[in-house]
Amino acid sequence: MKDGICPKCHSTNVFTKERGTWWGEGLRLSTRFMDKVDLHYQTYICTECGYFENYVTDKDELAKVAEKWERVK
Repeated sequence: MKDGICPKCHSTNVFTKERGTWWGEGLRLSTRFMDKVDLHYQTYICTECGYFENYVTDKDELAKVAEKWERVK
């Protein structure tokens, strides 16, 4: 979606906004018990089919995840 094309319907009606989605107090990521990260993220949404994606934009936050989460194999 970052290229302006929806991966689901292939529309070019894709829009973006920093922290464009909202869940309660904001989007938080648990890296371990009682260790939460307030995410800085960018939201992309297709106005044709409604599909959306969020991308974490802070490299330090991503590094914390890489240290604590299990890698998908």
